[in-house]
Amino acid sequence: MPRRLTAENGAKALLMGEFFEEHECSYYDDYGKLVEYTEKVPVSWGNIKEIYKKVVAHYGA
Repeated sequence: MPRRLTAENGAKALLMGEFFEEHECSYYDDYGKLVEYTEKVPVSWGNIKEIYKKVVAHYGA
């Protein structure tokens, strides 16, 4: 298990686009009606690395 995730060790290509969060959004349409929807947004590479760093620190890999 690598200590860090990097593009060089292939982790970025493996993990980018694999994890998503759902964001609740709303707006008013042209007729004044509230439209609510859920948007699926990919987790950023920076957040993936921070989560991994925390796991490595906790489990001492």
